Amino acid sequence: MAGRLQGTAQLTAVARSDADQADVILRALAVEQAPVTIAKLRAALPAMYRGSPASFRAAVEALGATERVWLFPAGGKKPPLVWDRPPHVLAESVIAGVVGSQKAPLSPADIEKKTCTKLKMLTVAQRRDVVDSLVASGRLFRWPKKPKGRTELIWSRPPRAREYLEAALAAFDKAVNEVADAFADVGIDPHKVRTAALDAIRSREWAGGLSWSPATPVAASGTRVAPPTDDDAILEILAERMAMIDPTSRSGAPVLVSDLRPAVDFLFPQAARFDEVLVRLERAGKLSLLRYDPALSAQPLGPDALVTDGRNTYSGVALR
Repeated sequence: MAGRLQGTAQLTAVARSDADQADVILRALAVEQAPVTIAKLRAALPAMYRGSPASFRAAVEALGATERVWLFPAGGKKPPLVWDRPPHVLAESVIAGVVGSQKAPLSPADIEKKTCTKLKMLTVAQRRDVVDSLVASGRLFRWPKKPKGRTELIWSRPPRAREYLEAALAAFDKAVNEVADAFADVGIDPHKVRTAALDAIRSREWAGGLSWSPATPVAASGTRVAPPTDDDAILEILAERMAMIDPTSRSGAPVLVSDLRPAVDFLFPQAARFDEVLVRLERAGKLSLLRYDPALSAQPLGPDALVTDGRNTYSGVALR
């Protein structure tokens, strides 16, 4: 009887030890922002929970068998990675990170090419579903096909019509200026040409009924409308544009200055005015500015990606 009790106690101790190790592994993974190697995970645990590399790997694989953790191929001969979040969460992180790091929109084919190696555990169709989900949730945005373009594009901020019209507007500007110069050469006021050009635009069928839009702040009478000067009204527009960039910003998630500045350029045609308003709202306790640390930045940020109050420099904005 004593022997059986002793054996039962030993089995209970072993089971409790395994459970403790599993709990520690799960708690360690819960704070990781991305998958890690099994070796790195083991090194992060207290010595009493590590065991041998082989036994620790077996413990992780046992958790994987019950889908409490997931093992992901790292590509090539690299060791697999482990995380406590399922494949679609990893895919969202990888795809959103890749698209967000680009300086221009990507085609779906480019996104697939840049992410397939890290997301081998998912099929092509599943990866496309993740892209669709990111678009549906407002974390990514579809861009229309450009003239002569073959496919739609996807990026981390919404498209702006002005970007699609720049080439046409540049050609129109050139034509107007050439005609104005020709009229001036024969003694006719070039202002008449520019007035005629503006009237021609307003007479177009597509211009009918237009009064005011953020990109063209003009009232129905044709008089220019001044942007709001009331801080609450400005904050409301900022919050709306931040939510377009990242829906979680409504809950306090930060948005990069480099993303926000072009999204509200109709409010602040002068860069200094943008800085001035954000600093004033920060001092009024209505938003937070996140300090820029060059040492933590993958590459130096230019002035358009920063806000300054004259003493400190900031690269992010968050609502309070």
